[in-house]
Amino acid sequence: MRGLESWTFIGIAWLLHTGWDILHLKGSPIIPFAHDSSFGCAVCDPVIALWCFWGGPSLISLVRTWITRPHMTDAVSPASPPG
Repeated sequence: MRGLESWTFIGIAWLLHTGWDILHLKGSPIIPFAHDSSFGCAVCDPVIALWCFWGGPSLISLVRTWITRPHMTDAVSPASPPG
């Protein structure tokens, strides 16, 4: 119920889910016909947890910001040779 009010608690739940997936690595997979399904889930869940700890920002907004942000390629230029 705390996850309804806090992204942090949702992130903790995803980390707990990662632990559950790791327990399934040695046992039966989550999806019976996909042998590596537990491993794939154990890799993706911490990424989702980090996103939750970050506050669950809109991924579309992040991509738009990254695309439209001016890149500072000319800000740092190598020193020109003497001459």
